[in-house]
Amino acid sequence: MAEAVDEHRKELSRKYAKKAYANYKVKRKSLLKKFGDNCWICGRTGIMLVFHHLVYGLVGQYRKGLWRRILHLREIEENPSNFRLLCVRCHQLVTALESLPNESRERLTSILQI
Repeated sequence: MAEAVDEHRKELSRKYAKKAYANYKVKRKSLLKKFGDNCWICGRTGIMLVFHHLVYGLVGQYRKGLWRRILHLREIEENPSNFRLLCVRCHQLVTALESLPNESRERLTSILQI
């Protein structure tokens, strides 16, 4: 009996996750359009785009997988000015630059201003 209940719960959980994922895809596509569906830095389109936090919050910090992504989209909807839409290449560059010490960042900035 307990095994049947557990299996039923798993099946309900799978159905709920499938529906949640379908809703996530629709909402993400809508947000991509709202943000222009192109990279904020290089302008590329038709490629994988990610939402980059300007200031990181705690939303979803303790969750994993789909549920974290759903909370992330909610955060984007509630505070769109805290995000930029970036292609994967530009996101990697921005993330790398953010991790540099201030002195190194200043040196790089001075080179780029030439």
